[in-house]
Amino acid sequence: LNDFPNPLILCGPSPCGKTHLIYAIKNYLKSNEPSLKVCVVPFDDFISLFVEGLHKKDLSEFKARYESNDVLMLDNAQFLAGLSGTQEYFAEIFHEMYLSGKRILLVSDRPSKWYKPLYDNLNDKIEIFQIVDIEAPDYSIRKKYLQGIANQKPDILTANMIEYISAS
Repeated sequence: LNDFPNPLILCGPSPCGKTHLIYAIKNYLKSNEPSLKVCVVPFDDFISLFVEGLHKKDLSEFKARYESNDVLMLDNAQFLAGLSGTQEYFAEIFHEMYLSGKRILLVSDRPSKWYKPLYDNLNDKIEIFQIVDIEAPDYSIRKKYLQGIANQKPDILTANMIEYISAS
């Protein structure tokens, strides 16, 4: 976990495998440090639980749910932009986790500048993120990957299918 940059933003176009990558990171962390509490949260789930807390007029359970993790990964974090109430609570969660030495990873479909208009409190803290821009794999990598699948399961992918998918 000490090698895990903190905090970290993965940015890249859709679909280039960012969500698959964070689940691979989660699996790696859990296999190497089984006691870690690692949470991958799709933004839809994050906002749903936030709204549920608002309806209950108690956001303490919402905050505790995320702050209790050793690693929090928020997928599609670009949707925080423009949601000032959600940003404020995310900033509190972020701040508590960061001060406690816990790890935070955000995933965004937007370029690394997406977070600039965020709530000032979060914006000040987010400047320290390590930003990694991810690009979609090129034709040769896609073709090699698909060929590997076809070699393992030859009855699933034909040469024409591999060519068509790789070119997309």
